[in-house]
Amino acid sequence: MIEKRDGFSDAVFDLKRSADAYEIQYYAKVGFRCKALEHVHREYADEKTTYWKFSQSHSGVAGEAGVYANYIPGIIVESGDKDCGLSFVRDDDLYKCWMYGDQITKVVFDLGDKQFAEIADFPAYETGNTFGEIKTDYLIPQMNYLLSSPETVVRILKLSGKNRVDAAMTLFIIPSFREPMERFGFIATSCFIDFVRQQSSEKEEPAVWISKI
Repeated sequence: MIEKRDGFSDAVFDLKRSADAYEIQYYAKVGFRCKALEHVHREYADEKTTYWKFSQSHSGVAGEAGVYANYIPGIIVESGDKDCGLSFVRDDDLYKCWMYGDQITKVVFDLGDKQFAEIADFPAYETGNTFGEIKTDYLIPQMNYLLSSPETVVRILKLSGKNRVDAAMTLFIIPSFREPMERFGFIATSCFIDFVRQQSSEKEEPAVWISKI
């Protein structure tokens, strides 16, 4: 289970613990590799979306204690723990997973990619949790974007699609996302979040103003 760490609010950890508990109960009923939930990578490649994950630029940055994978673009990553697997999400769910790292990683789901063809028929499993996580044993990173750049935060917001207002509140209004930015030393991003929050409060309802970014 996730251990409480400095820089994150009690509410955030309560949410994650609840999601973990739900997932454990869910798998206790249906099994981690239930055939009803099983897909293969090529099926996701057929969807009109992109796939992402929060990841760590180096070990120990964020996420579960002792869990780390090095996401080097163009190199197939294999899960070191087949019971846990590697998780990823659809683009509009990415903002929900901010507590997992200090960067976002776009992963390859392209049937025209030669490397992807090697894992196209490997299984992936919908978790059914509140984060929309999908788990697999293999992923191919395409590009990493550090949260030290404010543009990465804007990128996450733009990816959120139909969840744009909720994402704006998560990234700019609720303080839990900003807190680790200071701990990471991402001063430019912290200042950007403060600026957006200030501008939104002065002009109109925060969710309405931020959704126009």
